[in-house]
Amino acid sequence: MIIPAYNAEITIQKTIESVLNQKFYAWELIVINDGSTDLTLEIVSQIQDPRMGIFSYPNAGGGASRNQLQTPLPCPPCSDLK
Repeated sequence: MIIPAYNAEITIQKTIESVLNQKFYAWELIVINDGSTDLTLEIVSQIQDPRMGIFSYPNAGGGASRNQLQTPLPCPPCSDLK
């Protein structure tokens, strides 16, 4: 799952918590900080889960931010799904 975030300090924690609270365990979450100028990156950085990765790029818009992601993070639980 990819979540682009730009100045999302009000909603990003609840958004990520909704993913963390899923009963399905084998997922990978990639949060792309799209040049936020608020506390988005700080809030996301405080959330620790091995299935989650954080990337930060200069502001370019949600679509452009998703497209900058070259290689997904390895997701150990997802490897069992092959």
